[in-house]
Amino acid sequence: MIYKIKRTFSLFIYNLLLVIFTCVDLVKWVFALFRQVLFFALGKSLTGAEKRDWAWGQKYGLVARELFSPTTQINSVDVKTVMFHCASVGEVVAVIPLIKNLIRSSLHCDMNLQFVITTNTKTGKEQLLRLLDDSLIDKVKHCYLPIDLPWLMSSLLKQVNPDIMLIMEVELWPNLINQCHKKQIPVCIVNARLTDKTRKGYQTVGVLAEAMIKQLQRVYARNQTDFDNYIAMGIDNNKLTLLGNIKFDIGQADLVAAEQLRASLNLTHRQVIIAGSSHEGEESLLVDAYKQFKTQNPHLILIICPRHPQRFETVFDYLNSQQLNVVKMSESTTSNADTDVLLGDQMGQLSKLYGVCDIAFVCGSFVKRGGHNPIEAAAYAKPIIMGPHVYNNPEICHTLQSDGGLFIANSNFEFISQINTWLSAPESMQDAGNKALSTLTANAGIIEIISSELLQMLDKSTP
Repeated sequence: MIYKIKRTFSLFIYNLLLVIFTCVDLVKWVFALFRQVLFFALGKSLTGAEKRDWAWGQKYGLVARELFSPTTQINSVDVKTVMFHCASVGEVVAVIPLIKNLIRSSLHCDMNLQFVITTNTKTGKEQLLRLLDDSLIDKVKHCYLPIDLPWLMSSLLKQVNPDIMLIMEVELWPNLINQCHKKQIPVCIVNARLTDKTRKGYQTVGVLAEAMIKQLQRVYARNQTDFDNYIAMGIDNNKLTLLGNIKFDIGQADLVAAEQLRASLNLTHRQVIIAGSSHEGEESLLVDAYKQFKTQNPHLILIICPRHPQRFETVFDYLNSQQLNVVKMSESTTSNADTDVLLGDQMGQLSKLYGVCDIAFVCGSFVKRGGHNPIEAAAYAKPIIMGPHVYNNPEICHTLQSDGGLFIANSNFEFISQINTWLSAPESMQDAGNKALSTLTANAGIIEIISSELLQMLDKSTP
């Protein structure tokens, strides 16, 4: 009885705080729409990337979701709807290979699948839409995840009517999970991430988190720390599996297409260093290194891809101020012999551009952003260098580092020294790239295991 009272009170406080948050966020959304309409009416373009679009109203239940209707559903009596929640860009990228594997595997058991992907961010939505190729476009729909209020989550689940709910990595929302439990929709956590810090945060809310954890059907932990923290949260051992990081299991990239892109960019005879998802301060680090190496390496060229589109012009102005010959990739499809920098000022191109480089500098790691994911560079067998801040993907980075495919530089001096070593000894550069790819190969098969178990769950849900 006391436990029930505590949980009810905790949910009341939690929902009250979310109502306040909703009111504030709703005002921001209305203001964002007004600003977009005003700029459009004045014939002006917005200077920064707008975080909220019209569909953002789905978070409050104010904008209709464009999901599957009976006329657009797959023509089969056995259609299963799989719902994924992906917080943002990283989770979206990780889920696509799993979706493709589920579709391929489902063909062998006479099961047709359709998918609804929810995200919290506009950038996550945009990344998903870029990744939807011909094999996915008719089977995947997107909507924003509503704010975690019980009536909003209940409405979402009623409309989607999923057979299973899959959450990528870390976002555990009490009302979403509770509403799924009430509707007997199994909830699984894929690539489950639960750091010590996150666990302590959940434990501060006591019974609210405890009930949520007990309502989970299956948890696929990335590493031992995540596994141990779920145990500490009280999950049943038979619901928990230590499987590994799904982000490793992306397979080798298309090297032929990469060489073709390299040739089209006129980079075949150039030495290419790419800065992927750079933040303020990281461009200047690479430019300083470039100036030191250029005399001994006259064919050296940089590709710089800022993380956020609102910084494209700022970075372009900075590079010009350094007396560098800069080409915007949005304006030109190739480089010239005197080009110093190709500026990747288009979203969604980075994964392909890793394939044309000789050295990959994965950014967000020399500033305190936790480092971006080096997996895409590893898939192209590229040597990778990062700064000391790799807390976003510690398991991935430390595994690649211990295997020899990633060098973590703890200072600007170490950064410059390692790049100089690779440029001076191409065989060591190639060896590091091969080791990065070998790490991925050694961790292959995780997606197949998860797909098999999920299909078994979906099969059991057949009436």
